[in-house]
Amino acid sequence: MPGALGSLPMAAPPVDPALCVRCKGGRNLCGKPCYLMQDIQAHIPQVRLDRPEVQGPSPPGVFVGRHGYPKVNLGPLVPPLSLEARDLARMADSTAWYGHSINELVAQRSTLVLGRRDFSVHAARDPGRILQSTQEIALSDRAVDTELRLARVPARALGPTLGDTVPPMGPALEATRARLGENPHVPRAVDRLVGDTDAKAATALTELATTSVTVDHMQRLLSLGLLGTAERRKLVPTRWSITAVDDTLGKALLPKVKDLPELGTIHYHRASYNGNHFQVLLLPRPWGFDMQETWHAGSMWAPTTQTAVDFEEYSGRTGYASNITGAYYAGRLAVLEHLVGIGRQATVIVVREITDEYWAPLGVWLIRETMRHAMQNRPLVFDDLAAAVRHVTRFSRVQGWKENSHFLGGVYQATLGEFATAT
Repeated sequence: MPGALGSLPMAAPPVDPALCVRCKGGRNLCGKPCYLMQDIQAHIPQVRLDRPEVQGPSPPGVFVGRHGYPKVNLGPLVPPLSLEARDLARMADSTAWYGHSINELVAQRSTLVLGRRDFSVHAARDPGRILQSTQEIALSDRAVDTELRLARVPARALGPTLGDTVPPMGPALEATRARLGENPHVPRAVDRLVGDTDAKAATALTELATTSVTVDHMQRLLSLGLLGTAERRKLVPTRWSITAVDDTLGKALLPKVKDLPELGTIHYHRASYNGNHFQVLLLPRPWGFDMQETWHAGSMWAPTTQTAVDFEEYSGRTGYASNITGAYYAGRLAVLEHLVGIGRQATVIVVREITDEYWAPLGVWLIRETMRHAMQNRPLVFDDLAAAVRHVTRFSRVQGWKENSHFLGGVYQATLGEFATAT
């Protein structure tokens, strides 16, 4: 397995590289099979199955696809081998993935076979056997012994399934049966809110966020149609549920942040992980969020260096962050959690740079967890904006990062104090 995508032989880009950065292999913006994803998958070890039965403890893990919507394919994720309890727990909890290499994460997660069947999104309210078993796995906060029977044994080894938003997983194969070997362990808060068919999904997620239920668990519940009012419950593709949970939890924190006093000085935070480098400035201004990501030439989605930007002012966004997509909401959630924790509001500027060390997509959990670690680090404190800008520039390979920023590039009016010291 290569250590970096930059070491792979890359063909000349057949489409606009700027489109690749916006699409990230998941939105089919060019209307063609993603040649970048094909290059990556060709260099990842494959999984071979020799029997139609796949039996093992689901971490717990589930997946709902989006192709063909409103008909979707879904099922449980089951490893066809015995694993230590700690390895299973790590497979299900993205907070435990941070710090592990791409090689480790792809190799481990690619053992999870998806036993899929097609369902209407409205089947959540009246599930058959496979869907019901998958929903029961989604309820659990612990591994659940699961048995899959596949429609056929694949004639060849198969590569893992990768995506820009979702974590890696193994091959997706049609299943004719899914059966649990034990009852799932369901946290009390999950049982109560899944049973509350009068509560809206956003209300349920906000309440779950005050408990020990993880973001990953909430995403499973939403995806399998287990939250919301009775008449509105439906299956949600995993890719969409991940962003929906990050966005919903972030929006629930926003009113709290806007009621807080402004930060008194400029704070600078920084963290790096698997070729993703984050610098974060918190400015003593009212709430605003500005995120830019630069994919350097040779990194996963960028044959040539490309930068994307999305932002929101105090009044919020009116549409989807279509340039940065799910990473925007994951990063925003991490910052909002931090601001609530320190009891201050601020204008936030995130500068993310991605190098060729990031050679395979791991999902937006990487942004959320790396940003959380960045915010946990003790900040550098600056009294003037010019010094803070110089510090970011020192560690950035992007010449125009300041000009790319909505709040620093001349679009947003500086305060009197900042104007006096800005370069």
